[in-house]
Amino acid sequence: MELVIQPLTEFANQDNAPVFPRLIIIDGLDKCFDGDTQSEMVVSLSKVLQNTNLLPLRFLLISRPEQHIQETFDLKVSASLLDRLVLEDSHLSDGDIQTLLRDEFSNIKNNHPSVPQDWPISSDVEHIVRRSCGRFVYASTLLKYLSSSKDPVTHLNTILNLECPPERQGTPFADLDAFYSHMFSRVTDIETTKIILGIILFVNPNYDLFAPLSPTQISAIQTLSGVGRLLGMSADQAKIYLNELYPMIQYSQQGALYFPHANVADFLNDLTRSKSYHLDKSLVLKYLISRCFEILGLLFLSLRESDIY
Repeated sequence: MELVIQPLTEFANQDNAPVFPRLIIIDGLDKCFDGDTQSEMVVSLSKVLQNTNLLPLRFLLISRPEQHIQETFDLKVSASLLDRLVLEDSHLSDGDIQTLLRDEFSNIKNNHPSVPQDWPISSDVEHIVRRSCGRFVYASTLLKYLSSSKDPVTHLNTILNLECPPERQGTPFADLDAFYSHMFSRVTDIETTKIILGIILFVNPNYDLFAPLSPTQISAIQTLSGVGRLLGMSADQAKIYLNELYPMIQYSQQGALYFPHANVADFLNDLTRSKSYHLDKSLVLKYLISRCFEILGLLFLSLRESDIY
């Protein structure tokens, strides 16, 4: 009410009603804070919409269909306030994915003069669209992967020849999971890489280790330098490990590490999807505990040698 609704209402009352924006878009609701806060946001917005004294507003909430979010809409929001659009049931996005592929393949060819101008053939593009299943994540991940490759033609052929395990065929994200698994199979030091990914997923650098965790804490972002210090390597060394998994994991110019798609974290957390590349949180934390004791031991040894201890 104080941050959004009241300021907009005051604006509209100042003879601005004809140009007043009636739609407020909240994209990525499932990425905002934690599950409890996401549900609270939905309930708060529904209460706002029930207030007839306010200007007519509509909220477009965009989210993956997480169970707690669906239950909030089903149980705590009046059906008269809702109009749902399930994007995954629509094939209208196929045309948009084709447009994305056409534009980005053109950019790849401009950046790789050795790539034939008739590449890729139309059947390959159609194959990618089918594997995307109306979702942009498969196509966008593939395009970034090819853009960073020195031989995009060979790598595209390799990806198109990947086959899903029989038990995963027909399941959501099966082709994307096969693509992720292929990238992991090319990693040089898989164990160290998994520890780095585990730190990004499971360790919040802002946690107060002497206070209980709060369910409303906002996840802080790990950095290349922070991960490097924890594991006894330089930021540049951490980069080398993570570059092998681009674009599954990326980092900003300032060194902030992030997963561009929440689906990557889902893949790593789900044993049925990631199999041998699954990140076991307990094993990651056990390793980090032993590493912390190792760092403390080196610190005490250094202090003793310097006659400070």
